[in-house]
Amino acid sequence: MPLPSTGATLAERLAAFPRKLSIAHLNAMADISYNFPFADHSLPSSPSPPLSPDPVDVHSMPLPSTGAILAERLAAFPRKLSIAHLNAHSMRPTDKFIEFRDLFSVSGCGIICVSETWLDSSIPDSEVSMLGYRVVRNDRVGRRGGGVAIFLNDTFSYQVLASSPSQYSATAEFLILEVVVESYKILVAVVYHPPRVGSLDQFEEALEFHLPNYQHSVILGDFNVDLSTTSRASAQLRDRFSSLNLHVLPTDTTHHTATSHSLLDLMVVGDERSVISHGKLPVGSSDHDLIYLVFNLYSSRPRPKLITCRNFKNLNPELFLRDALSTDWNSVYSLDDIDSKVLAFNNLTLFVGFLLDTLCININGYGKRDAAMMSIRRKIMGQTPAQIKEIKQEDIDLPVTEKDFREAIARCRKSVTAHDLSKYDSWMNEFGSH
Repeated sequence: MPLPSTGATLAERLAAFPRKLSIAHLNAMADISYNFPFADHSLPSSPSPPLSPDPVDVHSMPLPSTGAILAERLAAFPRKLSIAHLNAHSMRPTDKFIEFRDLFSVSGCGIICVSETWLDSSIPDSEVSMLGYRVVRNDRVGRRGGGVAIFLNDTFSYQVLASSPSQYSATAEFLILEVVVESYKILVAVVYHPPRVGSLDQFEEALEFHLPNYQHSVILGDFNVDLSTTSRASAQLRDRFSSLNLHVLPTDTTHHTATSHSLLDLMVVGDERSVISHGKLPVGSSDHDLIYLVFNLYSSRPRPKLITCRNFKNLNPELFLRDALSTDWNSVYSLDDIDSKVLAFNNLTLFVGFLLDTLCININGYGKRDAAMMSIRRKIMGQTPAQIKEIKQEDIDLPVTEKDFREAIARCRKSVTAHDLSKYDSWMNEFGSH
């Protein structure tokens, strides 16, 4: 078992003090050059002169790159949707895009959102392509900088729901997509809100229009509002999200300079319960952290909900009307003040409710789709598989869709016998309600 290298030992000691300044000294007897690339935290690969008669190779255990760390974290959640965001602060130079590509190429990330792409029409998609991904862009036109893009796993289909105008207008820049992942539809948005410029009103209006159509929604971006403070701007941004029933996932600060640390890069979701994991990672030469989340699209369906309601089928209207008129309704008009009138009216409505409870029998049942599925259950009870096969959709007491009917009958014909409905009940719990 070899002893750890000096570099590995030093890295272990300094790792105990994250985000603190560390300073070291070495008499190297020769020039040593250190390079800190965009997505690689590893030590330099060129060998240094021997420092002792029995040297230890300080490069034998390089630190893993950010891309490798991200890949390792996402690999812990196979078959789950992973989404990341990075403020790239320009993908124009060839070397910067290569560094970006190397960061994500082995990550296994399903969706990558990018703000501040700095791309324009002079750069075709082929120059910013990544193997296994397709790119959807919304470039800024008329002024340098800005722009957003989303890289999608090429097995995902999508459609553009909304986007900000390409022509620079001093407002938030955004792109909103519907992404289909294994038949699940999810709303994905990326945002870049330039500092001290414009508003998010147009973005909020687009979200407000499309959000009700999606069970899952994820918004990532650089909002340039520090949510780690209690400023007026941060309170207003939180209020915007809250009014749309959206939730900001908690993280530490994501933007770092020599004098400040702020929370500008945000992950916002509609359903916090669907988020399995989330976090952030530093990225070499960038002053923005990479943020990521792992999303569970395959949540279990709810069990059928039992509903209790009054059965008006056998209600005698004449008897109900006679009893209702037997009380003094004129008292509501004869009382002097409004509070007394409201109290009297409430007592009368309680009396009407009591009459309905007396004259109507409460029944238990299932709502909408669940009721139809339970109606199928009653129909197959005591039937053999051959008899179940002969049941027609019009034989079901309550309306049921053709898809639900075919699935129920197919499942029952294979697994349900005249004396065993437990398998159907188990399937009903999985099938759930929409």
